[in-house]
Amino acid sequence: MVGKIVQRLAAVAAAAMLAAGIATPAAAQTIDRVLVVVNDGVITEGEYIDAMRRTVFEYRARGQEVPERRELEEQVMEQLILERIQMQMADRAGITVTPAQVDRAIAEIARRQGLTAEQLVQEAGRVGLSPAKYRSEIEKQIRIQRLVDREVRRRVVLSEAEIEERAAMLAAQDEAANVEYEVAHISLLLDDQSDQDERDRARELAREIAGELADGAGFAELARTHSDSPTAADGGYLGWRTADNLPDLFLVAVRNLGVGETSGVIDGPEGFHLVRLIDRRGGDSAMVEQWRARHILVAADQDRTLDEARETAERLRERILQGDDFAELARVHSADQNSRVRGGELGWVSPGDTVPAFEEALKSLDLNELSEPIETQFGFHLIEVLDRRRQDAGEDRLRVQAERQLQEEKGREAYEQWQRRIRDEAYVRFRVKPG
Repeated sequence: MVGKIVQRLAAVAAAAMLAAGIATPAAAQTIDRVLVVVNDGVITEGEYIDAMRRTVFEYRARGQEVPERRELEEQVMEQLILERIQMQMADRAGITVTPAQVDRAIAEIARRQGLTAEQLVQEAGRVGLSPAKYRSEIEKQIRIQRLVDREVRRRVVLSEAEIEERAAMLAAQDEAANVEYEVAHISLLLDDQSDQDERDRARELAREIAGELADGAGFAELARTHSDSPTAADGGYLGWRTADNLPDLFLVAVRNLGVGETSGVIDGPEGFHLVRLIDRRGGDSAMVEQWRARHILVAADQDRTLDEARETAERLRERILQGDDFAELARVHSADQNSRVRGGELGWVSPGDTVPAFEEALKSLDLNELSEPIETQFGFHLIEVLDRRRQDAGEDRLRVQAERQLQEEKGREAYEQWQRRIRDEAYVRFRVKPG
């Protein structure tokens, strides 16, 4: 439907494409007429042209090719409709943004593109976006982001089983890419014709070899004497192997061995094995400062403006200082669905796990000190640091990475469903007539 209706905007699109710096057959003179009615608001021709300019600017700023004209027309119009719906929702929810927050957002966008904030605004000006219009656009995007956080992302709840399963998958990938094992083995092999007696004798011999190794016998010598592997003459030495280049039976064993240790007897389909981990490299540890923290998040929503959220956070802080239980207040009042059931507990947090303002509070707070309300894009946080430590953050890093991936995947799916729902529920009428 949208594709057919957008075809009616040909003259408007031509003017917009010309303004955006894309060649068109001819320029069209435009007036700020209404193109589309969206609920109790409208999209004007001027807004459409500005959106075309902005979209072209964003493609070029990312170094991406600008889509073909018809595709761009559809994309821009549908995006404008969704943005208008979302801004109407943000207005009803009382979601606001301060000039300082817009300044910080522009500075961060510029930093990612290797520019100063002034250079970024100048670049936008080259495609017809005045500083005021560019700031207005950034403000709009921040408000929409906060709306989406409130309506969609905060409602994504992950189970421990999901997080652990994804973390294990990431650990396996990390190991396959970064960890190498120096390994030797002794293998007592059986063929398809071996009977149970032969298997029992091989198992018993493997146990005897394991006993000799435990008593201090040399691994290489026992491998030369007993192993049926082609590597026996080299003392069973397999050399340095990545996880992908080790048999699964061996990999399971060496993961649990310390350097210089030998596995117990491994019962495999082809016989019995003993594996020694000579050395391990890669997968370097990362010693970082960590904080065990808890928080209460007070967010702006349809019943609470940003100022009201701040006031609520301040009242909760006073209640805690006067003796109310932090955990109980978190369970009742926190907008963080994942931590509220744990009384606001976040567990151990590493650098980079949280947004900058939150991390700065973690660094500056004394143990068991209650923070002032800390503002982030999610709302206002009351934070307590319960403990500190220096820790190898490898496992924690994978867990955080797993949680972020799952949040992103589930959040994206929920966001797309939410977008379709609010679009279907909205009143949208195109006022541009054919021809």
